[in-house]
Amino acid sequence: MAVKQLRKIYQLKVTLEGSKPPIWRRILVPSTMTLPKFHDVLQITRYCR
Repeated sequence: MAVKQLRKIYQLKVTLEGSKPPIWRRILVPSTMTLPKFHDVLQITRYCR
């Protein structure tokens, strides 16, 4: 019987510094995400409305 390993999901609030009113995004990322992939996610969410 195969055992499925659970992975953690982190909820992050990313805020654009110095913006008035505050501009922020809440994103969910898996604990297994690499730093380069996380960078890609930040770049994508930066332009979402």
